[in-house]
Amino acid sequence: MKKLVLLIVITILSSCKQNYFEKKYDKASNEANLKEVSKLISETDFNLLKNYIATSKLKNKDLEEHTYQELLLKAKDEYAQQVELKKEKEKIRRNTKYLCSKEWTEKEMALLIRLTDTTEASIAQAKEQLALGISGFKGLDMQYSIETNTYGTFLKGILGGSFRSTFTGDNRSFEKFYENGTFKSYRKKDSVNTTYIGDWNFNEANQLSRSIGSGTTGMYKKQYITYTIVMLNENTLLYYEDFNQPIITAIEMEHLPINGAP
Repeated sequence: MKKLVLLIVITILSSCKQNYFEKKYDKASNEANLKEVSKLISETDFNLLKNYIATSKLKNKDLEEHTYQELLLKAKDEYAQQVELKKEKEKIRRNTKYLCSKEWTEKEMALLIRLTDTTEASIAQAKEQLALGISGFKGLDMQYSIETNTYGTFLKGILGGSFRSTFTGDNRSFEKFYENGTFKSYRKKDSVNTTYIGDWNFNEANQLSRSIGSGTTGMYKKQYITYTIVMLNENTLLYYEDFNQPIITAIEMEHLPINGAP
């Protein structure tokens, strides 16, 4: 009998506590309600809840229809978003510093096509599709390999042969990015000293948007292209075009030290 009475008392007390946490926000009794709610949750959760209510009031958010339990969930969600945003901003800051610290030049260009599997038949079919894309170029060849990244598995064809002459030797161009959101593209052995000055920014930590020029020197009309950018190591990065396209262009950029300079 005593055990039954004790169980009933515990149930009643638990119900009271639970009801307080599930009570809807009321501006007039908020301070008293928070005092009771503070007894039911950790100090960390209580501070999140209290701060969320305070900032929501400043933003004129309607809290009246929500229980304190619902408000705590909203506070946790908002805090988690803020943490992720802070991480994203830090990644962008690091990537900006990395990108702007060096002068970049093209190392190789490749075409990628998605593979559903890596059977000989699938690879052979993918090679045929990539070959169609370069059929109009004389003296061009491809070196094939399988590449797997977070976006899937691909057949990669590195463009070689006569194509390399378009970005090596006297045709080699360089890019220098600046933290003010501009960049310049130029050739060091260009007698005309043609330089394209454009602008860029990180849409996300791994999404680089940059302008491209069209037209004659000094009469460029800006267009924009967005790359997925991957930092391979201290001196190498990759540009990938849209992974939703059937064939993706991948450009590997490198930093070339001069006379042993970093």
